Amino acid sequence: MMTRACWARNIRGRWFRPAPLFLLVWLAAGLAQSSAPLSSLARAYRESPTPARRDALLRFAQAHAKNTEGALALLVLGATEAAQGRSSQAAEWLAAAAPRLPQLRDYVSFHLARALSAQQRHKEALSQLQAALNFTPVSPLTGGAALLAAQAHLALGEPAQAAAVLEKFRGRLPQPDGFLALASAYEAAGQLVPAAVEAQRVFFEFPQSSQAAEAERMLARLQQSLGQDYPPPLPSSMLGRAAKWMEARDYKRALAEYRELTARLGGAERELAQVRLGAALLLGGDPRGARAYLQGLSLPPGEADAERLYYLVRCARSLGDEPSMRGSLTALERLYPASSWRLEALVWAGNYYVLQNDPAGFTPLFRACYEQFSQSTWAPYCHWKVAWSAWLERRPEARSLLQQHLERFPASDKRPAALYFLGRDAERSSGRAAALPYYQKILEESPNHFYASLAAGRLQPREQPRLPGTPLNFTPEERVLQRILRARLLNSAALFDWAARELRFGASEDGQPHVLALELARAAATRQAFAEAIRHIKGVFPAYLQIPVEAAPHEFWRLAFPIPYRTQLERYAKTHRLDLYLLAGLIRQESEFDPRAVSRAGARGLMQVMPSTGRMLSRQLRLGTFQTSSLFQPDYNLRLGSFYFRRLLDEHEGFLEAALASYNAGKRRTEEWMTWADYQEPAEFIETIPITETRTYVQAVLRNSWLYRRIY
Repeated sequence: MMTRACWARNIRGRWFRPAPLFLLVWLAAGLAQSSAPLSSLARAYRESPTPARRDALLRFAQAHAKNTEGALALLVLGATEAAQGRSSQAAEWLAAAAPRLPQLRDYVSFHLARALSAQQRHKEALSQLQAALNFTPVSPLTGGAALLAAQAHLALGEPAQAAAVLEKFRGRLPQPDGFLALASAYEAAGQLVPAAVEAQRVFFEFPQSSQAAEAERMLARLQQSLGQDYPPPLPSSMLGRAAKWMEARDYKRALAEYRELTARLGGAERELAQVRLGAALLLGGDPRGARAYLQGLSLPPGEADAERLYYLVRCARSLGDEPSMRGSLTALERLYPASSWRLEALVWAGNYYVLQNDPAGFTPLFRACYEQFSQSTWAPYCHWKVAWSAWLERRPEARSLLQQHLERFPASDKRPAALYFLGRDAERSSGRAAALPYYQKILEESPNHFYASLAAGRLQPREQPRLPGTPLNFTPEERVLQRILRARLLNSAALFDWAARELRFGASEDGQPHVLALELARAAATRQAFAEAIRHIKGVFPAYLQIPVEAAPHEFWRLAFPIPYRTQLERYAKTHRLDLYLLAGLIRQESEFDPRAVSRAGARGLMQVMPSTGRMLSRQLRLGTFQTSSLFQPDYNLRLGSFYFRRLLDEHEGFLEAALASYNAGKRRTEEWMTWADYQEPAEFIETIPITETRTYVQAVLRNSWLYRRIY
């Protein structure tokens, strides 16, 4: 049998093109099995690059001086040393690794070029960078290599060449570094107007970045040099910069920018800046001040005035001033009936009444939304709210409204719900046989949806539909296989972030995202990084829940729905009389099994226990002195969380759906929602929950537990 050392000596250049598929698979499997010592040494050194750990990794490299593992050790040593500024030693190790890692030549050459540039050896760096810039398949390092090449050209006094390489790879440049590098290259080449244009992109499109401050200094310099030839920034760009602060929820900065723009701009742009100054006041937590300011604005008829009225609707809603809210809505209908701002105002006002459980208030508003803005993205939502209200009130038109929802909005995310309740109506009025087509349709169209779980529960095994289509092909195509093999080499050297980037890049570049998602998840699970595995599948193959369970390998679903900490889960499930798969489904939704997870509200750990709740539960369970950091301990967190959920179940007399809603939104809110209608089944209660986050949460946990049972 050919050894890996011989293989590494004999295969050159684009080694993977002519290699037989079985040989490539054999190589990757063999490497993964034989490189455990390398992985542990490299991981330790990467996490804490002490001299002792560096020496241990170097000894490994010397002991494997003729094979791939030794070259990978040199790559880890060189890249880490280069990042720490020890470029001379880094260059030596990377140069030694280069001829033995043709599969990863772009990685080796890129980091070698970094080390050479740090030593002012720019021509040699440029030579090395050609491997990354021209690698096949396209390297995820291409954009970074172009930036590094531009820096080398600038250091050599070649600004035209720097600009040329950046323009050639413009679409792959990481931003805002790419725009700033182009600005620097143009400025050095004496092309000051293009330099100003690129610097303005940085300043206006990336205001939060550190590069924006550098771009601002450059723009001041260019404006002084160009004088009247300086290209004035577009008003839309200036407004866009302020909007970026709004998106970042930095309302103080946004307010300052809009104030400045009201003095700098004129015409329609000034009017927009004036209105959005009021929006910044509102979103920054001052609805009274915002309302007073917006009411005091006198604007000519137009979209800015329509936007002003929209924000007055929001101010009134924040202040609970229903008459003022109604007055602004009336003004919008009279003055700007077709404006998109009126549509937005209708939805905001409608949701105010949804939270008040006031169908008489929201029905006419939502009806105006879907009738007068039938092509808008809000139309399905508004129509569903009207249809659902009719269903809960048991009005005769409810069935026709549900049917209308299917016909008018075939892509609505409420389609499974409409089908399910049409099925329930048919079952009650005409018998079970009449309902079967509705339930079967849900399983055909949305096989892993919450409503699919309910539909499946109402069907006998023989009535389950035969799902259309063929299973996904999880055999990697050649180019995808190249990505996988490259990633496995990187993973074997504990270069986990590099490997993940390689595969994510491949998913966008080469196709077969389901195959690459499986590979990413598999690699993460090998390191017990189960949350990372779930996130890889969600991020790289977001359509995973739209395929039947039978369409993907069992391994795929076990990685998408893992059960780590199973021993502890089984113990606490038994102790508190909880279903194991329900508990797993809840944890997957709460933290994705990340024991270090922290929510925006400060909830911690696997079951996302708030510190205040944890302290209370710790006293009740007599666990001794409570420390917030203890919530990051899996067993401790599971003990508290499962106890708390059992208590919620008991307080809701076993009403599981209400307990889940309380776990997410609090018991007080849930008890109020339970009084809103005479629910005929739990699904009606869930669908009525007015907070989208909580409604989605409850459905997802129940969907998860159903999938866990099917998978395990």
